Amino acid sequence: LCDSLLGVAGRQHNVVMMGDLNETPREKAVQSLSRCLTNVTTSLAGTYRYRGRWEQLDQFLLSPSLLSADSSLHLAPAATTTSPSAWAVERLDFPFLLEREPLFGGVRPFRTYNGVRYKGGYADHLPVRITLIQNQK
Repeated sequence: LCDSLLGVAGRQHNVVMMGDLNETPREKAVQSLSRCLTNVTTSLAGTYRYRGRWEQLDQFLLSPSLLSADSSLHLAPAATTTSPSAWAVERLDFPFLLEREPLFGGVRPFRTYNGVRYKGGYADHLPVRITLIQNQK
């Protein structure tokens, strides 16, 4: 669907695909999406922790038009670097979203439930945020 839409519009449509893709950016299904969209979350530290290891399952994939500063709507550059390929993409790891992980050490997302037991947390994945800028015409 994405490559058809972008093919008809000459890559001018703004397409955002986001969510828990249940695969890392290196796996086959996500790689196939990267043929027409750019995954801007590949460099994040991970949003889900499994057996003590962070994995990047929650991702944003954007059409080429959203990566061009000349577009009416585009991804903001990162505030902390001058690199043109560094974008305003963040894993939100506020302390209240995390809990200590006793078995593997470190921290993990503070879940709402552990099985059927209510824990009172937020989610088993950390949120990801991107910043888009709308150019004034």
